[in-house]
Amino acid sequence: MKRRGKVAIALILILVIGNLPIIPTSDPCGFSIGNQSFFFDFVYFFASFDGVWSCPVRTVTLSSANLYAGSASYIDHRGTANLEFSLNNPMSATKIVSIQATSEENNGSQSLSFYQCPSQTECDAPSDLTVAGNSVTGFSNATSAFYPLSNITSGETLNYVITFANGQSISGDLIAE
Repeated sequence: MKRRGKVAIALILILVIGNLPIIPTSDPCGFSIGNQSFFFDFVYFFASFDGVWSCPVRTVTLSSANLYAGSASYIDHRGTANLEFSLNNPMSATKIVSIQATSEENNGSQSLSFYQCPSQTECDAPSDLTVAGNSVTGFSNATSAFYPLSNITSGETLNYVITFANGQSISGDLIAE
């Protein structure tokens, strides 16, 4: 009887301690699963690698994008032409590594460079372009939009590629409004 009682108590302790909440964590796919038990995490972690659960494909996507025609920007002057966009990132935070753009204006391919302008009289090369995780990040106001170093005419088509630190990229075409 004593031995069965000790075994029962040991099993109860294992179940109670094993199911105490632990710090927030994420599953092998990178999804946050909040405060879960050690037992749940242990089973889910190993079952995921065993093929029981498979990770869905998750990518950064373009929520919206606008290209506005107007004048070029300079280091000491924000022009009126700009590129605005918002990115939906269902994963952990990443950074924009590059924004490459070409224009097919005047039957030739012209590579475009961009500034970001925190004020009307101050522009600089974009830096620290963090895309927040599990949210939508907008580069769509006067201080976060991208301003080309050349004029953009209405109806002009811009081909773009946005590359991220996590290896993903988004590409497409925009027509200037």
